[in-house]
Amino acid sequence: MIIQLLTEEGIRNLQESILALVIKGDGFTDVVAKVKEQTDALGREICKQIFESLDESIYQDPKRKKDWYVERKAESKKIITHLGEIEYKRSYYRSRKGKGYRHLLDELLGIDVHERIDQGVRADMTEHAANVSYQKAGELACDVKISRQTVMNGVHKLKELKVESLGAEHKGIETLYIDADEDHISLQSGKKAMPRLIYIHEGIKKSGGRNELINPFYFASLRKNPDALWQEVYEHVEDTYNTDIIKTVYISGDGAAWIKKGLEYFPKAKFVLDRYHMNKYVIKATANNREYRSRIWEALNLSDLKALKKVMKELYDETESERKRKEIRESFLYFKNNWDGIETYGKERESIVGCSAEGHNSHILADRMSSRPKGWSMEGAEKMARLRAFKANGGNVYDFMKEQKKEKKLYDITTKLLKETKKKLKQKKTAEIIGNIEVFKIGRITGLYKALKELC
Repeated sequence: MIIQLLTEEGIRNLQESILALVIKGDGFTDVVAKVKEQTDALGREICKQIFESLDESIYQDPKRKKDWYVERKAESKKIITHLGEIEYKRSYYRSRKGKGYRHLLDELLGIDVHERIDQGVRADMTEHAANVSYQKAGELACDVKISRQTVMNGVHKLKELKVESLGAEHKGIETLYIDADEDHISLQSGKKAMPRLIYIHEGIKKSGGRNELINPFYFASLRKNPDALWQEVYEHVEDTYNTDIIKTVYISGDGAAWIKKGLEYFPKAKFVLDRYHMNKYVIKATANNREYRSRIWEALNLSDLKALKKVMKELYDETESERKRKEIRESFLYFKNNWDGIETYGKERESIVGCSAEGHNSHILADRMSSRPKGWSMEGAEKMARLRAFKANGGNVYDFMKEQKKEKKLYDITTKLLKETKKKLKQKKTAEIIGNIEVFKIGRITGLYKALKELC
């Protein structure tokens, strides 16, 4: 009866407020904002009434009395939700069997001991943090103020994000492509760091006039050493593909030692020097003598090391600046040290999809981590790199958090407990009202959602 009266009074007040706004001359947007403000307040009050009724049912529960002493009653709890900040009172218990102390209502609802922000809001602020600053992510997550530090702490506390392989059927493909690159970011210490990005794909297709990777899957890390990161890539390939059918794995990148480390994990792998970095060194060598570019490219495309030596020696002899001569030497050594990757492309270019790691690095890492000046902590940079890759793989932070939180409760809801709570609420129309409040519209089946639904 309490909630029925509450909702009836709330609806009457809401109707009067809306009419007052219309009479005042406020527009549609103001009316909608007022409705949301008042329905959120109504939703918070409904939650409070239900939680405190549940707490009273727990207090009266014979099973509870057998296993738990009452330590303290009516302790206040505040938690930030999509409805705003909800405050309710509940009892604190001590186990008769030496299992410690618990707020049994919080455990029943899936609320951790020191939790001040609902899991749904935490997931949203983390999702936003993958794209915008911590400050902005807190503003976007909900209407209650959440500090930049709180958002950052939430990101730092994330366990290792991982999207499980969707290729349980073990796809049968003959050619697999692995591209790799690194980003360059600033640390709070003033030093630089390089988060690494590796991604697997099955080739390229045309989509709306643009090239699109087929089934890409991303891996990113700052702290993991190359072996650990490549092991993660290898395990994903083993879980996703029938490796007996794969004939060739092309590993593309700039020739860095950590990228070539991948050749040790895939026996059928061949290194391909990506065209972006080849072009970078061609431009570097010919900045003052552009007429040599076409000849250098001709030698590179034909995988003709002898011709490359000849043209670059001519370029070197014609150059007077010692600084430019040094750049020519560096460019030639770069090509020579990665000649295996140049030869692979020259011989098998029809089968090789051009490496797009630089563009994907910009999209996955640089957009958030290095495109604007920021000073990252090592922990923050590691978590952000993995969060960005997780999101690119279609991962859902809320689903991940929910899965990680699964654990056996020391006290759980029973049919009898629900019946007792329903008696206390003594409501008939609550189902109609509750079905329209915000917590039922956010699209997530949470412990809170289930508890409320059971009471309808």
